[in-house]
Amino acid sequence: MRTRRLFGLDRSGPAPAQTRRGQPLRPLTIPNLVGYARLAGIPVFLYLALRSGDGRTAPAVILYLAIAAGDYLDVTVKDGSLVMSPKTLVDKPIEPAKQE
Repeated sequence: MRTRRLFGLDRSGPAPAQTRRGQPLRPLTIPNLVGYARLAGIPVFLYLALRSGDGRTAPAVILYLAIAAGDYLDVTVKDGSLVMSPKTLVDKPIEPAKQE
């Protein structure tokens, strides 16, 4: 398999089997569970941060760092293959794929 195909830049091949009609949905995968936990942590973070007088409580900071770490992992690693790193976003803009 070519590198362009692995990174999603070449979509000329057939659709993956998991995306074809009739295939079962799998909402309880590990990446989805990490996303669900991050979403569930947002109201908890807001409660912890707003409950304190100045918004600086250790549990709120720890929860915020856990949510941010999950977000970093979601951007960096997707389905076991490297998609993009935050360094790529800072150093240079991502150019759109050229149509062949």
